[in-house]
Amino acid sequence: MRIGVLSDTHGFFDPQLCTRFAGVAHIVHCGDIGHADVIERLRSLAPVSAVLGNVDLPHLRGAFPEELQLELGGVRCFVRHQGMAPQELTSEFEQQLRKAGVRVFAFGHSHRPLVGEHGGVLFFNPGSAGRKRFHLPRTAGLLHLEGATVRAEIVPLE
Repeated sequence: MRIGVLSDTHGFFDPQLCTRFAGVAHIVHCGDIGHADVIERLRSLAPVSAVLGNVDLPHLRGAFPEELQLELGGVRCFVRHQGMAPQELTSEFEQQLRKAGVRVFAFGHSHRPLVGEHGGVLFFNPGSAGRKRFHLPRTAGLLHLEGATVRAEIVPLE
């Protein structure tokens, strides 16, 4: 099963997402959506789960939670906008993830793509799928769920 993951669109829907996410079973948006139209366009590709980001305006506040847990292909995922690399993990948050049986922690905010693992949890920041900012690459991501195997892939957006 393939899952499309993106973050920090800030109201911009990149048409490349139509090909990059072709055939995905689900799409996860890790916040800073910017405009509901982005979610509607993503929904034309696959079902979407999304969380709010720190700059999402009040008109989106009632539509999306700040964090969510979902199960995709038998894999428990935790999603929120602001996250951390495994080396920044606090013991309190590590215990929260472990207690919930989380296998994938997906987040955005920094606009920096990241794939890391700690304690059996895959930490995944797909980077920013919005317009180019901060001299960082524009990227999205794919999660590949194959039984107990979980793999993350950063997908460039040119």
